[in-house]
Amino acid sequence: MHGMSEVFLATCVVFVCMQVTACISDEELQALLNSPAFDFRFNCGIGETSSTIRISDKDKIVNAMILHFTILATTTELEQMKQGLTIQKFNELMKRHPLIMRTAFQARSNLTCSDIERLYNHNSAELAAVGTDKRERQEAILHAFTKYIHELKGKS
Repeated sequence: MHGMSEVFLATCVVFVCMQVTACISDEELQALLNSPAFDFRFNCGIGETSSTIRISDKDKIVNAMILHFTILATTTELEQMKQGLTIQKFNELMKRHPLIMRTAFQARSNLTCSDIERLYNHNSAELAAVGTDKRERQEAILHAFTKYIHELKGKS
């Protein structure tokens, strides 16, 4: 996620965390977290009833919110990458060449984009019928994924 939505989400996280850290009493923190604006706290894993939340829990609450929003911010990117890998049949490449492809997921990989291009035939993707909405979405994902691979290749 890049651009305005990323900036907006980051701004929201900062604002919410500032509100929590500004609380100076159990009652103030409980009232804040009990307000409808903070109903999202349950999605963040903060499920305690508001009456049991204490001011000493502020760091735990802020950390849970930051973790939740960090995961939320990357979910779309991960889903797009997963779709690109599926359309490109990257999983089949991993099955055909498990030892070679394992290095692609290691921290200090020597496998380059050129190596992957030599192993993989880009024309092997199975696409829906031409003219369908599904085909259009697949081509958009395929284009984005191919662009991503070329950007990586330029950095290596």
